[in-house]
This record gives sequence, C-alpha cells and structure tokens, in this order.
Amino acid sequence: MAISFGPVTAEPYQWPYDGSFTPERTALVNIDWQVDFCGVGGYVERMGYDIGLTRAGVPAAAKKRTLFPPATRVRLETEPPV
Repeated sequence: MAISFGPVTAEPYQWPYDGSFTPERTALVNIDWQVDFCGVGGYVERMGYDIGLTRAGVPAAAKKRTLFPPATRVRLETEPPV
C-alpha cells in the first residue's frame, strides 16, 4: 500500500496541482542541520545562544525521514570530519 499526502493548502493554489504526492516521487531536503547550528557544543551554543530554537525541527525531520526509502537518502559533507 502506497502512502500519499496532500494536497497542501498554499497560495496561489494548492500543491501539488494534481492532488497528492508520494515519498517515492518526492525529495526531502534538509540543509544545514549541522553541529555548528543545532548541536550541543556547536558555534551557536558557544556564542551563548539558546539552541532550542535551532533544534526544534530535528524530531519532526527525523520522523519524516523514515517515510523515505533508504536508497533516496544522500548525505553530503562540505568539510572533512575532525
């Protein structure tokens, strides 16, 4: 059984235009979910800011990620691990 979502209420019209979308045909893009912005001990926290706001979306994104087939997940790193 395929999972489908939608439509999503949007302006000027609902998305997608044909009424639904499926994980198999949809990309989930998460950008800049890195330690510097979201992690304990990262730059934002070391500067004294509350990382609660930058981390707020992490649980929801992790839950949505499980809906996508593993073969469609790509991890790109712009800096070598330390």
